[in-house]
Amino acid sequence: MVLAMSNILVNWWRSQQFKSALQRGDIGRAISILKAIQKSGAKFSWLEKLFRDKLQLERSHLDYKKEIASLSKKFQQASQQIKNLLLTPDAEFINYIYNTFKLVKHDEYKLQSTGIHQKIFDELEDKLVEYLQAEFSKIPEQQLAMRLEDAVEDLNSLKIGQDPDYRFSLTPHVYFMKYFLENVYCLYLAWFLIYQDGLLSTKFNILDIAAGPGTSAYGLALLFQSCSNFFDIPQMHLSYYSLEKQDAFQYRGLQFWRKYIESRITPVNTFFRFVTADIFSWDAKSSNIPTEFFDFIVVSHCFLQITLKEFKLIIFINKYLQIALKLKVMCC
Repeated sequence: MVLAMSNILVNWWRSQQFKSALQRGDIGRAISILKAIQKSGAKFSWLEKLFRDKLQLERSHLDYKKEIASLSKKFQQASQQIKNLLLTPDAEFINYIYNTFKLVKHDEYKLQSTGIHQKIFDELEDKLVEYLQAEFSKIPEQQLAMRLEDAVEDLNSLKIGQDPDYRFSLTPHVYFMKYFLENVYCLYLAWFLIYQDGLLSTKFNILDIAAGPGTSAYGLALLFQSCSNFFDIPQMHLSYYSLEKQDAFQYRGLQFWRKYIESRITPVNTFFRFVTADIFSWDAKSSNIPTEFFDFIVVSHCFLQITLKEFKLIIFINKYLQIALKLKVMCC
């Protein structure tokens, strides 16, 4: 009985001391007394409960401020890393390309080019001729003429906006002779315009729809080859995803790439993935393409003339748009 009375008096005294500390504004002393009351097992008065809740709110607010500060710091670091990854457009190189290709901007949507980077494209053409001559030397002369004629007739369908049959073994070779160089030229300039706007980074991923022999990859590789004459290009990492219906085009494109592009000293590490599929059939291969992965989608084909296919293509591209609309679509 005496012990109980003693505890009551001690608790009452602590509460009085607690009130007195608060009145003096001695928060440290009040906190110390509150801990002693809690340790003794005594029930808190309404004032002590109110002070305890106030301390908890302040502690939570401080924790939130620390967390926000930490996240802000991480965001700033990530933003700086992204900024550092972007290739800063070089004014001297941009002027060189405008002068070399004789680029004239007529309006927002029309850019005229009547020049060419002689060294880059002459060398590409020479190496392509060497590659084709080596390929044709494997075929008897009489057979070669007939097979070339069949392939030329097949590809003539492109002139009227129709898909060729692509059933002839030399169709990719004839494509190299008739269309490849011109298309690489166009893709070279397209990538240049993207570079000029500061949208190329040291690491990015490309989905090339109707990729053919990988023309867009050649255009980009040649652009970086040109850049290297003006400034040091940092280590590059490019993931190139070829989506093409004709495996012969993919095979010949990679074969020439290995003979020409990979034989040159280049800062670009290019990793290829080839999927042979028709996106309009929507089979397992085309539906298995990774989403939220690509930074660029390249469309290089004439099927945009067909309304139904155009609608399906838009659906297909939208499926692979990155979050925050980071992805850029380039039609050639």
